[in-house]
Amino acid sequence: MTSFDDAIRSLGPTPEQVMRMERAVEHGLDARPPSLVREWIDLVVARPVANGALAMAAGVALALATPAGALAWMLLSAVARA
Repeated sequence: MTSFDDAIRSLGPTPEQVMRMERAVEHGLDARPPSLVREWIDLVVARPVANGALAMAAGVALALATPAGALAWMLLSAVARA
């Protein structure tokens, strides 16, 4: 039974390997770029008035450029004319 336990234990990582893997994962998480949402929030926080207007204009452009936004715009235009 001892040789079987040793064989199973040899398949797992050593404590040093586990620590090395944990450091690699932490380094990878710290090194990844921030999300686009986080960048926009930081931009608005830095200069709320000027950058807030820029963020709203970008949001409107994005809403109108997407198919769902274009459909909503068409429906609102039709309701406004009626």
